[in-house]
Amino acid sequence: RKYKIAFSNSLQDTGNARIADLGFIAKMQKGKKGFTVYGAGGLGGSPTASIKLTEFIGAEEVLYYVQAMKELFEKEGDRLNKHKARIRYVLYRLGEENFKQLFFDFVAKVKQERDLALSIEDQRERGDIEVQNIVSDDNVVPQKQRGLYALYVHPQNGNMNTHYIKQIITYLEALNYSTSIRLTNTQSFYVRDIRGEDVLPLQEIIKSFHGKSPVEQSVACAGASTCKLGLCLSQNLLSAIVERFASIEIAVKQQLPRIFISGCPNSCGQHQKGEIGLSGKAKRTEGGLIPMYTLYFGGTVEGEYAKLGQSYGDLPANKIPEFLVKLAEVKYQTSISDLSEFLEQQKDEVQKLFEEYTVIESADVNPALYYDFGSNEPFSLKGRGAGECSAGVLDVIQLDISNAQTSLGEYEKNRASQDLYKAGLSASRALLVLRGIDTTKDREIFREFTSHFIETGYVKKEIKEVLDILIDFKLGDVENLDAQIQEVRYLVQRVKQMYESLNPQLEITLQKEIEHEAAPSKETEEESKIDINDIKIADLRGVKCPMNFVKAKIELSKVASGQKLVIYLDDGEPIHNVPKSIEGEGHHILRMDTSFDGYNALLVQKK
Repeated sequence: RKYKIAFSNSLQDTGNARIADLGFIAKMQKGKKGFTVYGAGGLGGSPTASIKLTEFIGAEEVLYYVQAMKELFEKEGDRLNKHKARIRYVLYRLGEENFKQLFFDFVAKVKQERDLALSIEDQRERGDIEVQNIVSDDNVVPQKQRGLYALYVHPQNGNMNTHYIKQIITYLEALNYSTSIRLTNTQSFYVRDIRGEDVLPLQEIIKSFHGKSPVEQSVACAGASTCKLGLCLSQNLLSAIVERFASIEIAVKQQLPRIFISGCPNSCGQHQKGEIGLSGKAKRTEGGLIPMYTLYFGGTVEGEYAKLGQSYGDLPANKIPEFLVKLAEVKYQTSISDLSEFLEQQKDEVQKLFEEYTVIESADVNPALYYDFGSNEPFSLKGRGAGECSAGVLDVIQLDISNAQTSLGEYEKNRASQDLYKAGLSASRALLVLRGIDTTKDREIFREFTSHFIETGYVKKEIKEVLDILIDFKLGDVENLDAQIQEVRYLVQRVKQMYESLNPQLEITLQKEIEHEAAPSKETEEESKIDINDIKIADLRGVKCPMNFVKAKIELSKVASGQKLVIYLDDGEPIHNVPKSIEGEGHHILRMDTSFDGYNALLVQKK
């Protein structure tokens, strides 16, 4: 549970105040310093731009608003579902007017109970340095202090060799006056308070690693290379984009803006705020998983209100650099400078170009599609860090839900029943991992979903008939699925709701559609006859992460609190990851026997 506070000094909003939980944008009103206040924004899951809470408050009032938002969050924030533990979900629940009314009730309460008025002395420094002529460059910004400048420095992906860092510091320390460095939220920094005559030598130092064009100054999160939730190698994608543009003439290169790239839907690369954004995902195909990115157009935080980018569709990662080059070339030929205007006026041409690059060839025809940038292994979801089995389970679920939503969106556009079938299949498969089921067989997926989620009351019983119709369509006995659209929409939404209700123990907390107790299975009846004092054995050899963790949870659920269970696990990732994840659930690891050939025995006491 957290909330983010942002400050910006102008309507350019470089501090992201309009997409924060609480944001302040500096403003002068009748000679008085203050702020316009925004709130309840945020990226990640269910993103939204902030709403304007009030047009102006005096600068001295800021802490009252910070404290009021804190108390509102404490009272109204979701403490049960970590996926909804952000202020924007309170806004969604209450509506804008009720949210604002509640917020200002808290502001009034805080003002009555506490003295939080600020008194900040204005310490603006004024330079009296003779103005020097310097080379015109968009990366050189004149400061308010006469004769001083700030130089914008953007190493690719925010990564700098220590050699260059030392060169910059050595140069600045040799000057006979003080300078400063300020980090930005775009993986770059400003060297500030530089005199005009000293800018050019500093530009020479940075020219070998500093990206000058907007594309070269793009932003990419860490991605799957280090992030345990990352799906794609986002920084490698950016490097590939920059490399592809390196040989393109500058006039074409300048056609595209800075690109914001996230390796998964969690928005660490702020993909919704860019005029062009990319969000990593994975797509199941007959040839295997493919690294993909959802393309977003039209995001901005400038002006009175922010606008989040809208999804345009999905592209294979391997085709994105070439697609962007072609997009820049088409835009250059039109002489339209504004990207949004270009996309609107040339929408047919852009759509045609996009469709050309969405084609997914087989692994035999285009094997590169099945590898992420910089990887020599086929794309997969393996490689999660130690103790991150739960995160791996969530990734598998998110992948299927995302694919279901994408297929549903495709059906809405082209009315192809095959897309509706894919939506139903992906939605039905998503949560099976929670029950230790990992299958690619369509009929088995529908059967297990029926058993675990329809017959147990989580999903309305009418969906069983829909799944039968989907199978009939697959077999060719049903011509189209148009009549099933409402039920498939419900299915996708219901599965998403169940996923969002998961608690830290991966248990569904969403209220059932039908409250009833399922009849005990034959397996349960047989197990009830087992002497509880016997130590049971769960043989999970050959079961890969994260499925082995799910099956371990299921086996532990079958023993009483305080009882013991022996779990057999393979060498490597299983014995490295699963024990830590089990301990994270609160159970006790009593002993780990690693003397077996190729596998290990784990003695666990249930909490």
